[in-house]
Amino acid sequence: NTVTVSTSLMSWAQLVYTTGIQNGTEYTNIYLNGVNVVNNYNEGITNFNSIITNWYIGCGEQSNLYPFIGSMSILRVYNKALSSTEINNNFTVQRGLFGI
Repeated sequence: NTVTVSTSLMSWAQLVYTTGIQNGTEYTNIYLNGVNVVNNYNEGITNFNSIITNWYIGCGEQSNLYPFIGSMSILRVYNKALSSTEINNNFTVQRGLFGI
């Protein structure tokens, strides 16, 4: 499955990806500039430990798939899926740094 989220060229954007297992099924949310643009997307995964051995930042499931072309200024990894309120608060606090 593929999900596409587009932003404007030559401008900064906050992009947040959250995922986890809820009621035995994986859920994924994607936020763009504090707004949930992909809500509870289900990739059909029921156990992360059975499929994920490495996490890659800036590309797809393998280090050479779907490379990210651009710049990342702030990268955070949390041990939980942030709530929409937490994501929006982070965006509100830092948007001025990047003129968004």
